[in-house]
Amino acid sequence: MSAKMVDEERIIEEVVRRLQGDKRIIDNATTTPRALMPTHIKWFRDENGASYNSLMTKATGEPYRSWQIWELIRRATCVCCGVQYVRQLKNVEQANEIADKICQLIYDMAMEYKDGEDKC
Repeated sequence: MSAKMVDEERIIEEVVRRLQGDKRIIDNATTTPRALMPTHIKWFRDENGASYNSLMTKATGEPYRSWQIWELIRRATCVCCGVQYVRQLKNVEQANEIADKICQLIYDMAMEYKDGEDKC
């Protein structure tokens, strides 16, 4: 076996070893959004999966504002559950329940304000 082939094999082995080590990073990246997915779908997606016609978009008036609200809900849920990152919520059973309650509160307040706006 030539020295060149040995070097190539070592390089290939090193690449494979590093990719296997990075698998946990890839796994975390793919499971993170799933932690609050049921709540997100309920409040921020319509029956066709679009965000522009969701419950929260109807309450707030525009999709961009809904996106901002979702970011705040994710952070507030982390605080309530005592974790620092959203990816850690996959280990908290009541995370979706907490996020759902926060969504309901924001939705109710937005609709109440919207109703009050008509009276002004």
